[in-house]
Amino acid sequence: LQRKQLGLWRGDSQFKPSVPIPPPGPSRTSSSLPTSSSGVADDSVPSSSPSSSSSPSWVWTLPADAPDEYIHTSEGLFPQVMAARLSADPNNAESVRLALVFSTVGRFLARSIHDARLVDLHFSPFFLDLLSHWSHWLRSPVLLSPLHLQLVDTTMGTSMQRLLDLAQQTLHGTEQQKKESVAAIRGMGLDFTLPGAEDVPLIDGGDTRSVDETNVIEYVWRSCHMLLFALVKPHMTAVMEGFEEAMPSGALAVFDDDELEALLCGRLCD
Repeated sequence: LQRKQLGLWRGDSQFKPSVPIPPPGPSRTSSSLPTSSSGVADDSVPSSSPSSSSSPSWVWTLPADAPDEYIHTSEGLFPQVMAARLSADPNNAESVRLALVFSTVGRFLARSIHDARLVDLHFSPFFLDLLSHWSHWLRSPVLLSPLHLQLVDTTMGTSMQRLLDLAQQTLHGTEQQKKESVAAIRGMGLDFTLPGAEDVPLIDGGDTRSVDETNVIEYVWRSCHMLLFALVKPHMTAVMEGFEEAMPSGALAVFDDDELEALLCGRLCD
């Protein structure tokens, strides 16, 4: 299930450093996100100030395919985003193949729980959150932030957070900080296309709309929503349909992410 040729999961090699971002100052860190009463992670926008003394961070581009046969990921397995052309056509042969494979993943996980067997797979905490609260996400998805993205891709989530930090400086910083932050945001040359996949627009005509200090927050939120929910929704739907064939998915709602991870793959998954 972790073979690259299956095209199921994000991997550490998907993105590589490309465009430098001015380094941050002190920022809020958190090992876990606050949760709502339903158990779904939630978050507000933290703020910090950039510092010129740190080494630069990076935005992202797609690298050449890594030669390794299996997907490697530090944060745990999370579905690869579905290309916009596939999302628009569920009857596309590749869409059908992915739906069948993810449905199999769902049945496999349900049968593992039913038979009290551990699986040798390490899932992202955010995947486990979607798995256990999928019906809630469909009804009222939470506003997704860079802290959620860090649970799936630490590097990209950190870069997105630093964009928000710059946006905060343009609003609340000194005149010098505002000037430097505006120049930094505009100097990145970003537009409203999905990070790492410039053929996927975040909005209609996104490739012609530049990111600047007036819309950078919208860019970050839209990117997080597309990466973590909108473009993985077909995959998660297939997982849950397969899961439901073996046991009711509502039974998972009583578990938090750590408990569900222990139930599926034990306390140590690496």
